[in-house]
Amino acid sequence: MIKEQMKNGMFAYKGLSGTYYQYDLSNPVDKQLYETDIAAQTRDKLSHNLYRQLENGGGVYENL
Repeated sequence: MIKEQMKNGMFAYKGLSGTYYQYDLSNPVDKQLYETDIAAQTRDKLSHNLYRQLENGGGVYENL
């Protein structure tokens, strides 16, 4: 995944599908941070995004 800076100044990872994620779960540091981020996990549980597991992203951003 590619790390990009968004218009609001925050960074996000962009998967090949065009979906943005807060974490790149192939990165051990991001994976550990994701495991303690309840808000990101909740976004993933509520998301209907089919690419999340294929792209190994966590903390999907639906509306960027």
